[in-house]
Amino acid sequence: ENTFSVLYTNELGGQYSIDFYVSAAGGAIDTEEATAMEEKIHGYSALMIQKEDQIMVFWYPSGHEYIITGTLSREDVISILNSIKKTF
Repeated sequence: ENTFSVLYTNELGGQYSIDFYVSAAGGAIDTEEATAMEEKIHGYSALMIQKEDQIMVFWYPSGHEYIITGTLSREDVISILNSIKKTF
């Protein structure tokens, strides 16, 4: 399977992960008691779901899938996604 994951942890114990899939799998997303918002990154929609101090982001540029989960701000997630080199 063409996929990889990266786990980041900071000195305060906060962490987040980035998962990449060459082919988007799709599926159900739990938004109960959460705030959902959409943001455009490199022209592709990113679905951001904030639930308490956790954020989940699903981004599908050109059929690929990126998922970011962790204790990040919305601004940090946007910065991370914008830093991904556009090769799609």
